[in-house]
Amino acid sequence: MCWFYGVRRISNDVNKMLGHKPGPFWVVCWVCISPVFILAIFVLTLASYKPLELGPYVFPQWSVGLGWILTASSILCIPGYMVYKLAITKGNFWTRVKKCIEPEEYFLDPAEAIALKNGHGKDHPECNDIFKEGGQTI
Repeated sequence: MCWFYGVRRISNDVNKMLGHKPGPFWVVCWVCISPVFILAIFVLTLASYKPLELGPYVFPQWSVGLGWILTASSILCIPGYMVYKLAITKGNFWTRVKKCIEPEEYFLDPAEAIALKNGHGKDHPECNDIFKEGGQTI
C-alpha cells in the first residue's frame, strides 16, 4: 500500500487520526520489512505445501478445493476491482494504469460529510455544532 499510496500520505492520515505522525520505525516497517516478510511467507507457504491433515485424518481434495474457492471469493474482489477501474478509465493503457494507481486526494471531515448528506453547505450552522461536546470540538 505504501508503494502506491505513499508513506507521506499514510503518515498524514495517521496524523489526522492520532494527532501525531508515526515514527521512523513504522515507516521502515511499511516500506521494507513488511513487504519482505509477506513475500517470504508466501513463497515458503507455496514451497512447503502438503495435504491438509488433522491428526491421522487427511482431508479430501474437494474440501480443500472448496476452502480455496471460499478464500478466492474474497481475495479476487481486489484484482477484480482493479480490472474494472482500468476498463472504465479513459485514455491509453499506460495513462489508465498511472491514473488508477494514483490516490484520490478527496477527503471529507465528518462535519462536511453530514452537511452534504443533509443537503447543506459545509459552513451550515447545523454542522458546526454536531461534533461539539461540552463546548469542545471532537
